[in-house]
Amino acid sequence: ELSAKAQGLSKPITSHAQMLACDNRLYLSVGKDSLRGLLRVGGRQLFVHRKQSSEYVQTSPLCVLDFFVCTALQRGGEGRALFDFMCQREGTCAAALGYDR
Repeated sequence: ELSAKAQGLSKPITSHAQMLACDNRLYLSVGKDSLRGLLRVGGRQLFVHRKQSSEYVQTSPLCVLDFFVCTALQRGGEGRALFDFMCQREGTCAAALGYDR
């Protein structure tokens, strides 16, 4: 819910039910008693322009679908650590991922 609120969305992007119904992966940063951040990734079919004069090309990159770090922990490296861990586990880099917003 906090992720949806931070992004100005009317409902959460990530829920337990959604995770059960798909093959996305959810990375969590957990403190002693609380969730510190979350990062959800999964494959999506996208159509992109490689060059301005070219036609759309279909591709299926790994995409960042939801990413949130608790407000009090933002700008402290928590999100970067979570993102770097995900990239290492997925065997990818930031430039190879698809993003929305």
